[in-house]
Amino acid sequence: MKPGIKPIYLLVGNIVAKRYFGPNKEIKNGTKNFSGGTKVYIIDWYPGMCETIVVVGLHRKTKRIISVCIKANLVENLRIKNVYKKHIIRKVKERHGEFDQQFIKELAEEMLEFIPMWKRNFKNFSDESNIKNLHSYPIFNLSISGIFKSLKKLVIKRKP
Repeated sequence: MKPGIKPIYLLVGNIVAKRYFGPNKEIKNGTKNFSGGTKVYIIDWYPGMCETIVVVGLHRKTKRIISVCIKANLVENLRIKNVYKKHIIRKVKERHGEFDQQFIKELAEEMLEFIPMWKRNFKNFSDESNIKNLHSYPIFNLSISGIFKSLKKLVIKRKP
């Protein structure tokens, strides 16, 4: 590790090994961009949608580090880890600019708390009947209010 790069805490997970795909429920291994079991670093999310996260990981064909948006249910085994890899830290800086280490750690803790709730309560979120009954899910209101409370506490420190 180079002296200028400090480790950061990130939410880490693995891509699901098998998943159902399409109307015929074909079984696929991994996703289009990642093989099953690939370690991915979750660097951001879209809390208003309650289904999409931004991950960084090793592409299945090119073997390069990529950053893509995927559905939260495609990631399993979530945990917080200290990350030392400069390529991953560089992708976080591209996404968040200059950041406070405490901000990234608190973001990872919030995501670890809420993403499993999304996976439990919004399995078929894209289904029209679930979209119509969105407000009948009590957990939706809890998670959104909790997210906004935590975002008020977090302050991003950027260079002028």
